[in-house]
Amino acid sequence: MELIGWLPRPSSRCEAESLNVLPGMTMSTACAIFRATDCGSVRTRLAVAALALGLASSASAQDLQGVFQFGSNLNDDLAALAPDGAGGSYAGGETNGTLAGPNAGSADAWLSRQDGAGNQLWARQLGTAVFDSVDAVTSDGAGGVYATGRTGLGLGGVHSGALDVWLARYDALGNQLWIRQLGSLEAEEVSFAIAGPAGGVILGGSTDGDLAGANAGGSDVWLAHFDALGNQVWLRQLGSPFNDEVTAGVTDGAGGLYVGGNTPGSFGGPHMGAQDAWIGRFDSSGNNVWLRHLGTETADALNALAEAPSGGVYVAGITLGSLGVAHGAIGGLDVWLAQYDQSGNSLWIRQVGTTGSDKVLAAAADTLGGVYLTGSTTASWAAPYVGGASDAWLGRFDSGGSFLGVQQLGTPQTEEAGAAFVSSAGVFIGGKTNGNFFGSPPGSYDPWIARFDAGCGVNAVYCTALQSSSGCLPAMDSLGNPDLSNPATFQAGAIQLEANRLGFLVFGTTGPQHSAFFGGTLCVLSPLHRLVAKSTAGTTGCSGSLSYSLADYLASPSGGPLLVAGTVVHSQAWFRDPAALQTVGLSNGLQFTICP
Repeated sequence: MELIGWLPRPSSRCEAESLNVLPGMTMSTACAIFRATDCGSVRTRLAVAALALGLASSASAQDLQGVFQFGSNLNDDLAALAPDGAGGSYAGGETNGTLAGPNAGSADAWLSRQDGAGNQLWARQLGTAVFDSVDAVTSDGAGGVYATGRTGLGLGGVHSGALDVWLARYDALGNQLWIRQLGSLEAEEVSFAIAGPAGGVILGGSTDGDLAGANAGGSDVWLAHFDALGNQVWLRQLGSPFNDEVTAGVTDGAGGLYVGGNTPGSFGGPHMGAQDAWIGRFDSSGNNVWLRHLGTETADALNALAEAPSGGVYVAGITLGSLGVAHGAIGGLDVWLAQYDQSGNSLWIRQVGTTGSDKVLAAAADTLGGVYLTGSTTASWAAPYVGGASDAWLGRFDSGGSFLGVQQLGTPQTEEAGAAFVSSAGVFIGGKTNGNFFGSPPGSYDPWIARFDAGCGVNAVYCTALQSSSGCLPAMDSLGNPDLSNPATFQAGAIQLEANRLGFLVFGTTGPQHSAFFGGTLCVLSPLHRLVAKSTAGTTGCSGSLSYSLADYLASPSGGPLLVAGTVVHSQAWFRDPAALQTVGLSNGLQFTICP
């Protein structure tokens, strides 16, 4: 394998005179948001999109930490990414060359592991005399990885016909533990792999044959569950008389899964246009719970899913019509994002795009309840369009679908991002390029992986404080950045408290809350952890305050959770207020994400 290398993030510089600061935005915020780096032929810039001019902090900003490009002297593609549980990644795809071993013929499958700094720990290549690929990977929960793809021969068992699906499990060192093959007399495709019960894995894709029953017509949907030893637990098939395609799957947080794809017919509801998107929920045994259609009178596609923290699902795709805007597409192809609840009700839908053609190809839930989307664009989301047929982009949306910001990444050639995940080490996206990020000649196409920081820092002040007996309105406050490298420099606490009262901060890591509590609002979701009680000091009235450093959070006497980079912390101040009916004072809430 030709290792082109990991490009570290350049040192950032902010020249005030070169910035066009938005109204109401501080210079420090603008410096954090409008940051451009040019390193050889790579350019990336974070900016606020036109739909997000109200953004008032850099909390949504993800800085590029590095790009890792590798490849042979022939065509190589990256189709899948997954976290390795140790801050790095597993990746997989296909190659026409000698990427990690001798080419067996035509396209081979490849699988690799990288650490968080972009160092490749190992790579494997496997194949037959015809076509083979890795199309999806997922962590096995024990440090290893499941990899699945297609084969034209007997890669993991007896060849059934046309293209079969194979599934293999590898340990953390790259040793293959077992491999299986699944197929009918016709062609099968696999689109996703997600963690299943008891350390197993659930796969999903499309079949032209009778894989688990009689084919309904054209292509059908199939789902399969394998246990940790590679035994098939169940296999399901369903479809309409038309070509029903599976493109994505994600766990539903309750042992089942959400699955989505595309159809030109009536698969989950009335047919709306040339091609509709569909979304469905299935239980832990693969039985369908509900199906829904989504589309316009033109062509629409569903390309990505991400689990929403509410138990619902984020759904993303592309459209030529008006799915989330009033009249027509913004450009050629537009991106749409929707959220469905657990019962299949549509909560909202948004449509965004440039004047060119934009694609979303992968999605990943962020640590704050929102979602990242990534794909390709032929125009300028935020930075000037670099060139070639397309650039890659990474966009972030909050839990209500508001577009928070976007980064654009490219060379003067062609880039596409088709895989993404979020871990404590940051946001990872990957794809292919026929350009080069380092000035070294690539093959025809090379795989690449980019890592962005996790958007750490103070994210929000939220919730409603309880007015005290003296008319004080307690407010959470902070100073500095919550950096693990120097935890004493970050101060988080509360001001405008009743003076000379005993108080403390509580915190949690499972999410915010807005529930009635002692006449006020509890802003932190249980389990709660308490910091050391101290006096609010001050003189009289509302002059009291509390202040704690990140080091105090890390040393919580209540045995708090392990706080690592990427952990989202929610905190609130409690203090005694004997003159009040409820005798307890409550501030609003503070949310921050811990930085490395």
